[in-house]
Amino acid sequence: MFKLTDISTILFITTIINLVVTIISWRRQDVQAGRYFAWAMLAITCWTFSSGLDYSATTIPLKILFAKFESLFYHCSLTLFVMFALAYSGYSDWLNKLNSQILLWSVTVINSLLVFTNEWHSLIWNGFTNNETVDNVLIFHHGPGFLWIVATNYIFVLSIFFFLWKAMQSASELTRRQAQFLIGATFFPIATNILYLFEIIPTAQGVDWTAVTFSFSGFLFLMALYGTRFLNIIPIANHLIIARMPDCVLVLDHNNYIIDFNPAMTQKFGITKNHLGEKIETVMMNWHEVIQLTLSDVDPPPLEVIVDSPTLSVFDTRLTRLVDERNQLYGKLIVFRNVTVRYKTKQELQQQLIETQELHIKVQYLAERDSLTDAYTRRYLYEKLSEWINYKTPFIAALLDIDKFKQINDIYGHTVGDEVLIGLTKQLFAMAEENDVVCRYGGEEFVVAIQNTSSQEVLSEFEKVLKNFREFCFSKFNVGITISIGLAEYPIDSEKLDEILNLADKAMYQAKSAGGNQIIVFSKK
Repeated sequence: MFKLTDISTILFITTIINLVVTIISWRRQDVQAGRYFAWAMLAITCWTFSSGLDYSATTIPLKILFAKFESLFYHCSLTLFVMFALAYSGYSDWLNKLNSQILLWSVTVINSLLVFTNEWHSLIWNGFTNNETVDNVLIFHHGPGFLWIVATNYIFVLSIFFFLWKAMQSASELTRRQAQFLIGATFFPIATNILYLFEIIPTAQGVDWTAVTFSFSGFLFLMALYGTRFLNIIPIANHLIIARMPDCVLVLDHNNYIIDFNPAMTQKFGITKNHLGEKIETVMMNWHEVIQLTLSDVDPPPLEVIVDSPTLSVFDTRLTRLVDERNQLYGKLIVFRNVTVRYKTKQELQQQLIETQELHIKVQYLAERDSLTDAYTRRYLYEKLSEWINYKTPFIAALLDIDKFKQINDIYGHTVGDEVLIGLTKQLFAMAEENDVVCRYGGEEFVVAIQNTSSQEVLSEFEKVLKNFREFCFSKFNVGITISIGLAEYPIDSEKLDEILNLADKAMYQAKSAGGNQIIVFSKK
């Protein structure tokens, strides 16, 4: 049933080589393109094995059976190589769509069904003849359906060429070279298949060496993709990571000529393929800080670069000098890491911090100030005077009370009473220095604390307050309103805060008892 011939021996040896390539590629399925390549090599291995069995079989039924399996695995390998080319050239998004998968595999299914059901319609093969010049070779006479299979197969082959050509358009020089190599390797099986289809070599009729040469191409693919680790570094990194990352990547040679970049550089900095081979000083003349970065003899610290157009983008820019094992510079890698979100978040946080600080100041102001008169509160007065006492700072505490203020509210109303309180506060602030404290102590009572002075020194100032306040009230409300003032001095009268205020209060009541509109300085006598 089987006979080992020269052709079948070559095909079995090819199968062993393909199996080794398949095993090697099977271990390198960490990326999508690598997975499709490994499955394609498995399909080629099955294809060459089936082809070897075909050329070893001695009966026509067996040859036809193995020819059917050859066709099945051949179509599967073509489909998988198309999928590999799609993933390799960066069209994974399109490839991952269910409709795309169905479209690719439907052609393989239809062609395989036509081949396996040929006995019913004879569209693929309609006759068989033994080759008289080559041992154990059966010539398959093709039917009209064979043209459909050839057409679809070459559409797939052209698709492989097209997507590899698209990979050649990459900005990466390494990717372009690799894609050129892959395209060149694909020519071998195509040329062999054309020789078979058109029977250009009469003595080789019925002998299809496409499987052997396709295996050779697969071996070259493996060398190109894995021997230099390009599949892991260039197409996958470039198309799936670098090409889509928001960060901009720029590669320079040791003389600052641009040799590579990613699409983000085009979007943010306007660099195109026309700029390849030009000096960065010319291409990025508007970014002087970046140019200065490239002139450094060491790896410089990171630099923040802001790009306003087309939208605001902020980049944390870092330059890495690329040196060899002898520490010789051969290039520079600049990565513009997109920190726009962090920058905007930082700006928002700073704005929130400013607003919080403003709110804190406002709250603190409201806590320290009387809402009606804008004088300081009693709490603030106690904190400030306690601080002065801690530092042994001499001061005068003057307690003021508006005479007969309840009658003013009862006769003229609280609105007039409020205006009187506000008017008095303005006069007290006008008299006080920057470090003095004007406090609304409660109701119509006020305390004025004045640093580094004596009672005698401030008497004339408070006498002006008495006079001005009385004239202010008479001119504004046509009513004579007066105030009584009591003074106490720290540390002469006392060294305790509460006692100082109580002594000023006693002096104020003495002034009020004496008829008001006067100043009494506390005296221990």
